[in-house]
Amino acid sequence: MIYDLRLMMVVLLSASGLGQVAYAETLLRWKFVEGDAWQITVDQHTTTATTGAGKPTGIDITMQLQLSWAVDSVDSEGTAQITQQIERFSVTMRAGAAEPVEYASDSETKPSGSAA
Repeated sequence: MIYDLRLMMVVLLSASGLGQVAYAETLLRWKFVEGDAWQITVDQHTTTATTGAGKPTGIDITMQLQLSWAVDSVDSEGTAQITQQIERFSVTMRAGAAEPVEYASDSETKPSGSAA
């Protein structure tokens, strides 16, 4: 499936937590070459803490997305057509003393409990 490269750049750059700021004077460009390929992993961990009925509670969520990119073609202006494939997705949610909810797209075992 071919996705708009600009959207993927925004998603990946937002998720990466860039340590530097690019100013307007700096023109950022990808230099794709037909046949290039990448394996990309995006990890995200979220912790939410709240109090309900006077008791503290929280939820921890860990997600991982593994993608592959393949550059199919690049035209004379440098515009690339890229095929992106989701190779694997996994999520684990933990809330208090409850059993964790886990899902992995490549798991041989079907989800059970709350994940089903």
